[in-house]
This record gives sequence, structure tokens and C-alpha cells, in this order.
Amino acid sequence: TDEAETKPRRFPQSDGLVINPMWDPLYNTDEEKGQNLFANFYTEIDFPFLKGLKYRMNFSPNYRWGHNFFYAPALDDQGIKQSGFASKDQSETIDWTQENILSYLGSLGESHEFDVTLMYGRNHSDAQSTSASAQSFINNGPLWNSLGLGGIPAVSSGQSIVDGISSMA
Repeated sequence: TDEAETKPRRFPQSDGLVINPMWDPLYNTDEEKGQNLFANFYTEIDFPFLKGLKYRMNFSPNYRWGHNFFYAPALDDQGIKQSGFASKDQSETIDWTQENILSYLGSLGESHEFDVTLMYGRNHSDAQSTSASAQSFINNGPLWNSLGLGGIPAVSSGQSIVDGISSMA
């Protein structure tokens, strides 16, 4: 087969305004990974000194982390100069929920029953992220692992902490 005919051209139209939609998936490299570790724990206590009185505590931690790495080469397979771009984004989130539930099921005589439930809960979330990128590479490098070779670096980071409480009677 004729290689020139089987490889897509970056600009298939003569005006050069629209990039071939197959270009990015064929020449750029993208890696996105995410992990999640979670659990649910609880304990329940029946108090022997007062029939019908119960306490339950629920605790649910959750830990999520991941990354998104991207690389667009400085030179395509035909040696045509592109701008070249690479980035590394990493994030981590830790959150948990704790609920304390106190309930009492009792009766007054044989004809009057009542059920009382009190709940107090807390939740916490701590999310952090870091991003680094570079563009204007001179030549093709080792994907996203040499951001220092780019001509225009950018670095950013952030954190978000959220705490909440809830109650019910």
C-alpha cells in the first residue's frame, strides 16, 4: 500500500482550518487512572439496663486518588513541527462520614407505644490537586516525564476542605 494515502493528513481540506478528527487519537498520548478505597463500619449496642434503648455508630471512610497525563508531540510522524504539549495532573481526596444514632422503643401500658430517634453526624472532605504542564517543545521527548524541556511551563495546585454536621430528632 501507498503509505502517503493510508496515513491521515492533519488538515484534510485545502483551507487548513479544520484538523482531521482522527489526528489527536492517533498521535497524542493520554493516560488517566483513578483508584478508590472505601469501607463501611458500624457498631450497635443494646443497653441492658433499659429495654429498647439502642446506640449505633456508622463510619464510612473513602480515599480516592488518581492522575491524568497527556502528551502531544512536537513533531508529527512526517517531521512537521507542532507546538508540543505535555501535562501531569494528580489528585487525592480523603473523606469520611460518621453517624451516631440513639433510639428508644418503649411503651406505656399495653396501648401506648412510642419510638424516639436522635441522630448526630459529621462529615469531612479534603481534596488536593497538583498540575504541571509545558508547551513549545523543540523535539519529541519522553512523553510527560520531561516537562522541564518545554519552553512555557505552568504549575498550579489547590486544596479544598469541607466539614459538615447534621442532626435529627
